[in-house]
Amino acid sequence: MALKEVEKRKYLPGEVVKKVRAEGWNRFTMDSHTKLWKRLSAKDPAKGYGAVAVGNTWCWYEPWVNRVLEECQQHPDLYRRQAPAA
Repeated sequence: MALKEVEKRKYLPGEVVKKVRAEGWNRFTMDSHTKLWKRLSAKDPAKGYGAVAVGNTWCWYEPWVNRVLEECQQHPDLYRRQAPAA
């Protein structure tokens, strides 16, 4: 049996925000993302959420996107604007 190394899918910060907003979290912004990764110390290499990809550009992995979505689900009042009542 041979093991093939597969490179993880990487997301730029703007792609993380776009993906989260596409899931319906319309109040999640780049500022929200920055505050969240800082609060959770998400750039700590031991957490495995992302890494520097090229130069000094930080890229996020799928587990970070999942963690952001989990945070949104835990705090919907912060990240989802309710539709006006009809």
